[in-house]
Amino acid sequence: MHIGKILGRLATVVGMFFLYSLAQVIVLMPALVSDGHTAWWLDGILFLLVFGALIYFCVTVYHYFLRSEVPRVYHNQRLNRSRVKFLVLMILALVVVQALNYVLVRTGITHEAENQIELMKLMKTATVPMVLLTVLGAPPVEEFIFRGLLMHAFPHQATVRWRWLAGVVSVVAFATAHTMPTDFWNWLLYAGMGAVFTATYAYTKDIRYDIGLHFLNNLVATFLP
Repeated sequence: MHIGKILGRLATVVGMFFLYSLAQVIVLMPALVSDGHTAWWLDGILFLLVFGALIYFCVTVYHYFLRSEVPRVYHNQRLNRSRVKFLVLMILALVVVQALNYVLVRTGITHEAENQIELMKLMKTATVPMVLLTVLGAPPVEEFIFRGLLMHAFPHQATVRWRWLAGVVSVVAFATAHTMPTDFWNWLLYAGMGAVFTATYAYTKDIRYDIGLHFLNNLVATFLP
């Protein structure tokens, strides 16, 4: 994969992230304009239309990226014993990351991430669309962008160095997109979360397991008191 192709794929990733940000604004806008007084079913229909199209686009671009890889090692993989063990370890790792975040905030070492504070504010005024975005929309779209597309923007099957580079870029981009780089502890916590998802994708070779872990993490984080 020559440098021009890498840059082209990176530009595609940036474009997909822009579309993701735009999709979130579109879904949230009716509830914000009406101060949350929208019918839940209208929010649901808007979410399905916008994110259905976005996820379809993500899947299409993802498979386009994969078609150029020989041999093709990333595809649907059976859930065997080794993958189950690995997924259990990754779930425990996510628990550790969340527990560490709780301890750091409670002890005053760091404060709640700015994006998390804003999300909680939005949750009060736009509850239904925010739950849909956080629990159902974010896991598939973010996994396709930060793992499925960003990691495959590099020839990471070529050598171990390329694989490490793809993984590190994925983790850094994920953490930076979720918090301010100057907020070191919160950035580090999101980097830990991103590392779990990146390791899962690299090990299982199946993005569905990443999406499942991300869904579980966001579900618990959204509804846990």
